[in-house]
Amino acid sequence: MNSLFHITHPQATDAPAITALLQAYDLYISGTISTSEEEVANLLSSQSGQNSWGVVNEKQEYVGFAIVTGKPPLLPALMVLHPDWQHQGVENLLLPLMTAYADPYPETAICVSANTSYEEFFFSQAGFQPVRYWYEMGIQLRNRQPVVPDTLEIGTASLYTDGRNIHAAFEEVFSDHFDYRERSYKEFMERTQKPEFTEDLWFLLRDGEELAGFAFCTLSPDGKTAEITHFGMRRSWRGRGLAKVLLQYVFYKMQEAGCSQVKLSVDSDSLTHATKVYEAAGMQVLRKFVRYDYKTGSLTI
Repeated sequence: MNSLFHITHPQATDAPAITALLQAYDLYISGTISTSEEEVANLLSSQSGQNSWGVVNEKQEYVGFAIVTGKPPLLPALMVLHPDWQHQGVENLLLPLMTAYADPYPETAICVSANTSYEEFFFSQAGFQPVRYWYEMGIQLRNRQPVVPDTLEIGTASLYTDGRNIHAAFEEVFSDHFDYRERSYKEFMERTQKPEFTEDLWFLLRDGEELAGFAFCTLSPDGKTAEITHFGMRRSWRGRGLAKVLLQYVFYKMQEAGCSQVKLSVDSDSLTHATKVYEAAGMQVLRKFVRYDYKTGSLTI
């Protein structure tokens, strides 16, 4: 079986082919394309090349891709198989490469999402452990009109003037989340330099001079789907219905921008009961996915 394939280390010049693979996977998983070629090119060019692998078939088509990012002790990873090439042994080529990359680091975990029952089965068989269950939620946008109380203000963000306040709010909000790791202001600012971060799609909820909450969004390549990538209310403003106010505002602005739906991902066991907050705003669960962790030295293939 393996003679049908060969392994490569994709370069930035391979971005169009990798994008085609990832977009085919997007459509298979969620029915919408969320990956752009610019995003893939930036991802590949920002890596060393030794932490990503592609599987190419006899027709020189990419049928599998994997990448391990981050720093020990936690290495976020992605493994994607072309929908037409599942159950063909592609995963057995990628997993050992990913784990071999991590194995030199003691007490380190690779974390990866399983989006299908087949992926759940395979990761479990390979020694990965399910550690968290997540939902993708969404809402169709029709005739949205926001209602913002007079005492509040919602507007777009500016890193130049709001950067440190946003960072402080991020740290406060996400310290309540599973697997939280404190990030410095410098690390936060470096993350915002990625092309998917666009200040025009960052919305801040203010209560007087105080930053009460935030919602950061991105748009799909076709501009029809918005994703809320980061959403949070600071502790002193929770339980007052303000999350719903901010969400309804975001829905309105995304509809105004030409989107037909908004999606987000949420931890099913969120300590802040985020799933109920999103449901109260009209969102529904679209699918489940599972985070699996591999701890160094545990591969069973």
